[in-house]
Amino acid sequence: MSTTTPKVWNFLLSVWAAKLDRCRPSILRSHRRSDHQGSRQCQAAFLVAWLVFMTTGGFAGAQDPAVSFEKRGENDAYQNRLTELLFGKQSRMPVRISASAPLRGPDVHEGPAGLKGYVWDFGRTNDNDHDLWPDGWGRREGRGYPNYIEIGIESAGNPTTTLLRNIDAWLLGQDAYIDVWQWVRKNVPLVALIQPPSPQPIVMINRFATHPVLPILPPTLPDLAEDNYLRFQMNGGLAEVWSTVVPTNRAYQYQFRCQAKTTGLKHDRAIAELVFLDETDQEVDVHAMSPITGTTPWTRYQIDHIRPPQTASKMLVRLRIEGSGDGLQDIRGEIGFDEIRIEQFPQLRVETDRERGVYWVDQPIDVTARVMGLGHHNFSIRFRMLDQYDREIATKLVPIRPGAAFAAGISGADTGNGSSEADRLMVRLTSRDDVRVDWSPPLPPPGFYRFTAALEDGHRTSLASETTVAVIDRLVDRPVRGPYGWTLDNFSARTEDRPDFSPESITQWLQALGVSRVKIPAWLGPDDHEGAERLTQLFRRLQDAGIQTVGMLDVPPRSRLSMYDLRGADDEVAAQLFRDEKVWQSELEPVMTRLTLKCRVWQLGADGDHSFLGRPGLRDSVQEISRGLQGFGQPLDLALSWPWLEPLPPPEETSWQANCRTLDLPMTSDELHEVLTRNESTRKLGPRTWMLMDPIRKDQYSRDARILDLVLRMATIRNHRVEASFVSRPTDTESGLLRPNGRPGELLLPWRTTSRLLGDLRYIGSIEMRSGAQNAVFAGNGRAVMMVWSDQPTQEEMYLGDQPRQIDVWGRSNRLQESPGREHPVHRFVIGKTPTFLVDIDPTLIAFRMSVALQPAQLDSLLGISQPIVVSYSNPTDVSLLGTLRMVGPTSWQVQSPLRPWEILPHKGAREVFNVILENDTTVGDYEIPIRFQFQTTPPRSITVYRDMHIGPEGLELQATTRMVGSEMLVQLELTNSGPRTRTYQFILFPRNGRQDKRLILSVQPGKTVKRFFGLEDGEELVGQTMWLRAIEQDSDRVLNYTITGTR
Repeated sequence: MSTTTPKVWNFLLSVWAAKLDRCRPSILRSHRRSDHQGSRQCQAAFLVAWLVFMTTGGFAGAQDPAVSFEKRGENDAYQNRLTELLFGKQSRMPVRISASAPLRGPDVHEGPAGLKGYVWDFGRTNDNDHDLWPDGWGRREGRGYPNYIEIGIESAGNPTTTLLRNIDAWLLGQDAYIDVWQWVRKNVPLVALIQPPSPQPIVMINRFATHPVLPILPPTLPDLAEDNYLRFQMNGGLAEVWSTVVPTNRAYQYQFRCQAKTTGLKHDRAIAELVFLDETDQEVDVHAMSPITGTTPWTRYQIDHIRPPQTASKMLVRLRIEGSGDGLQDIRGEIGFDEIRIEQFPQLRVETDRERGVYWVDQPIDVTARVMGLGHHNFSIRFRMLDQYDREIATKLVPIRPGAAFAAGISGADTGNGSSEADRLMVRLTSRDDVRVDWSPPLPPPGFYRFTAALEDGHRTSLASETTVAVIDRLVDRPVRGPYGWTLDNFSARTEDRPDFSPESITQWLQALGVSRVKIPAWLGPDDHEGAERLTQLFRRLQDAGIQTVGMLDVPPRSRLSMYDLRGADDEVAAQLFRDEKVWQSELEPVMTRLTLKCRVWQLGADGDHSFLGRPGLRDSVQEISRGLQGFGQPLDLALSWPWLEPLPPPEETSWQANCRTLDLPMTSDELHEVLTRNESTRKLGPRTWMLMDPIRKDQYSRDARILDLVLRMATIRNHRVEASFVSRPTDTESGLLRPNGRPGELLLPWRTTSRLLGDLRYIGSIEMRSGAQNAVFAGNGRAVMMVWSDQPTQEEMYLGDQPRQIDVWGRSNRLQESPGREHPVHRFVIGKTPTFLVDIDPTLIAFRMSVALQPAQLDSLLGISQPIVVSYSNPTDVSLLGTLRMVGPTSWQVQSPLRPWEILPHKGAREVFNVILENDTTVGDYEIPIRFQFQTTPPRSITVYRDMHIGPEGLELQATTRMVGSEMLVQLELTNSGPRTRTYQFILFPRNGRQDKRLILSVQPGKTVKRFFGLEDGEELVGQTMWLRAIEQDSDRVLNYTITGTR
């Protein structure tokens, strides 16, 4: 025994080292990826260190499997599991596992607070039978999924593995090595004592009672450093494999990650998915990583914050290799997956009492933070309420002590803490793993808000979550029927299985958000009677609410696609789906017979489906489809998607009723105006115009830029014959109005405000503002709205009516107060880069302002000579108007009879002629001319309209600049003649301050520019001083006066 024992313990050292495949750290894998110099030495040193560790505590982290004596089969299985636990199955030849073989799942590790992680690293514990196939994994076989595509566990082949293989081959040739292994096989219960004692007696009994049969050959040394991955060798076909299922728990959120590489892929794409299943093994949700193609090195991919669906009870990993959309597949190429992990994390959810987060103003908001998966740990929750500018509106810190509460039998508690009725808190402890805290913050005004909740430990935040709400006001007192709508791509009848997605709920939600039109995907299977019933009810509800509905025949259900004999995903377009009339008619007839009774406008294909473009005989093809669909019910209107960059067919070659115009990159408002103007000038007849109006991307533009662009484009179409505009992807992360979960996004309220205020109005023009701000006026149905914005913040004042309001894009209203002006009350309001809307303004006054014109726009600089100015205006009302008119000129003007009475009939125009004399000190330049109108109404009203006028000769431009050169100031004159004749001027510069004037003569030919200089000594004295420049034209009476300010 004394001679054998050293051999035994030497060999046990190799046995303990074989446990490396259970818990070897990922540093080996990461080290292999780095491929830096000296990797052989680092790996060898790490191996020696790990062997030392394993001799002292290699089994410390091992968990005893559950054991039962109830059935002999389970006891036998336990013997096999114990064998695998200690040594693993040592089969030298790979053998495909059978259905009856004991299957093992991933490596399971447990972290802080009992949080679990599931790992597939494709090492020993994932391939206990050495068949180069992960234990328990399945593979799809059948049409399109050939079994000749090689899939299996592959070694990375690092240098350490090669070295150990050579050592292992040498050891197997030594008789003493084999003798020691045979001794171990006979005394395996003694080896079981090496593990730490278990507190469970049944486990200790089984360690002695079981006698597993070990393989004849000992474990292989390369397993100590083997770095394996799952390899797909492509050969013209698709592939799909999936893991064993692992349990899921809605108390946790999950992180899904893996490493992957690809080599030589041109058509195929590799996708890793986390699939949730219900109790019946039906898929209820899938989270997929971005497809990988081409040639890529080992890269880590990750999805965070995955929450299991309500009905999920288990989950698995699925790896798919799919071909391109045109059906092409790679005949060569390689894909590798490794380090697949599913990690549990505590879950913090913050939600409100309304599923979609839309609240009317003065409606209470109840916020709930739900913490799951932390057990009895103590923590604090910090609530915050932030407005659209991320300013903190309200906050609350709530300490939570779940363990103490449960010990006292508390199921709910009002925290008190001096909270008022407007700021209430309620803690509900439903279980140790589920804590809920309710908060009722103060009522906010209309706007976009974020509610955040964070777990705090001292000053650190460990976990945070947020949700959004939109607080809305009606803005307009009556329903608005406009062109603005959405495509409800994520709200079709196929997913309508929740109460908050009922037809009534959806209709109320759309009404509140100002949606006037909706497109709804409605291609159902022939036996989907429940879906048809839901859609029918939804169509009816929408029609009753005045929302125009468009049914979309985009793509059939996935289960019915095989009926259409398509070559690939690229064929899933309308032109291919409607190719065989017998197929689509038989598929659509059972449901369309009901749907067409409630919806008479249908779009063939999804938004952006241009498959009909260029199709021969398009007019006849669409006409046949129309006749086939009309056979199911009443006559229908059909629409097709058509790119903006493609010319439309002549009206006589169309048989459809609307074109939905699309463009990959949205046009600016100016570009859209130009395109629509050109389109309307060349096409008076033909299909109606629809268009897509998606916001510009979030990852490329700031929020303010996105708001400005969206609002201006929405306003632009009210100046054109656009029947409908649709946001095609409302829940898109980058270019949508909502978050993917359907809650408000940051552009929802700007869209809603514009839709509500401008939806049923038409653009009638703009007015001149003294501040230079831009504006657009919309009117109709007895009301008017002015939209204002400016590149630079500014302020404007004008009289707008009795009680005007200014509404920002967030729906927040501010009533404008009258302020005393020079002659009459005015309203002052601030204008910024983001558009705002002036509402409840007097339509008559606005229209009257817009009609006022001053002619000519330029007076010649003929000093002392009377020149006429004409003021014209019109009456936009149905009654006669009368009052007084005063034109107020600058102090250097003489206006003859500036005050005039006026009277004008309904919808007629009038004009007044004023004679003006320019005095000798009138300078060349631009002047603002106030024109004051007083209306003889009850009560009397007065407004002042400002118009610009230029004084100076036509075709002549003078630019005068100054600069210091040493002690001398140079005055440069640059004279440009754009007139038809040569002009000659004598220039006289009066420096003032007692200095002598300077003179020179300039002559400039037509279309030429001439430069000359004055030199003034002791120029420092003139810096900041105003100098007078007079130009006298030769051979005429024209005198031009200018002022020049001295600068350095």
